[in-house]
Amino acid sequence: MKKATLQDIAAHASVSVSTVSRALSGAARVDPETRSRIRAAMEAVGYRAMKPSAEGAPSRTTGLLGFLMPEGMQSLGLNTSVYATVLGAGRTAAEAAGYALTVGTYTNGPAVVTVGDRLLTQGNLEGAILYRTRLADEGFERFRDLKLPFIVINRLFDRDPVNCVGTDHQRCGYLAAQHLLSLGHRRLGFLMGSRTIASFLGRLEGYHRALAEAGVPSAKEWVIDCDLTPASTRQAVQSMLQLPQPPTALIAANDRTALVAMETAQQAGVSIPGDLSLVGFDDAEEAAYMSPALTTVRVEWAHMADLAARMLVEVLQRRIVGRVYIALEPQLIVRQTTAPPGREITSALPPEKGT
Repeated sequence: MKKATLQDIAAHASVSVSTVSRALSGAARVDPETRSRIRAAMEAVGYRAMKPSAEGAPSRTTGLLGFLMPEGMQSLGLNTSVYATVLGAGRTAAEAAGYALTVGTYTNGPAVVTVGDRLLTQGNLEGAILYRTRLADEGFERFRDLKLPFIVINRLFDRDPVNCVGTDHQRCGYLAAQHLLSLGHRRLGFLMGSRTIASFLGRLEGYHRALAEAGVPSAKEWVIDCDLTPASTRQAVQSMLQLPQPPTALIAANDRTALVAMETAQQAGVSIPGDLSLVGFDDAEEAAYMSPALTTVRVEWAHMADLAARMLVEVLQRRIVGRVYIALEPQLIVRQTTAPPGREITSALPPEKGT
């Protein structure tokens, strides 16, 4: 008899898988009526939580899960609030199910270069959560060759049957641009991260879709690529502000980048949001405490990591035999960095050297 899964409970209770996961974790955001319906659905489908005990426990070799990212992606920052949130939530969920979670990086080649490579080569892992994958990393041949169960977070695969929990990043970019358009902005800048990463590309596509639907042209010079380091962000913002027709609003690749963009603009005498509106992505912990507080598109990082770890455990315990595909809805969080267009930015900028 097929074991019941969280997806079975969700279908029976007419709720989402993420709502079921929140109810099982005791999250306060699930109302009592929904929680009661989920409990009834659990009984109806015959779901029983698997407890990590020796008696009746599923066969396992190591009890170790990997939280892995491609080598080189540490450049996006390992000391950020988003990274800490993702890792903390994933580790908590894994440990609650009786697994340990180890952190490492991996390469795509056969050579053992990193600690993660060694864990994979020696068969130390029962499963893996993959984070910050680039487009070039998304063949996942190494994991498939090893027949290692894995789940990717922050990425949705519409065609490839990869287990994934993520957010529609095109929707994220669309929400940010649509908000600025609704305020009356028609010159929207976009500070772009690496085009090797699907989430950044998706946000850019959403930006372009919102502009196209509104009949607003997008100038090429209003979209600037940078590697999101503070130095490259400052240079990109300075270049954008010095355009003959600079944007009246700027969408930054993430909240960390928005913070540097805000600082750079303010140092140039540009008021936010008086002269320049600013939107970020993530709703990182620091976004609400910036001055002014940052308007952003919230990505449910903690819930995403929690779900990924729970779903991976369900796969390992053979409660799920099909594909895991969970899309979390992003949410626009309006704070103090967006307003209708103000005065022209060029009047606040110092002249360029040599003019």
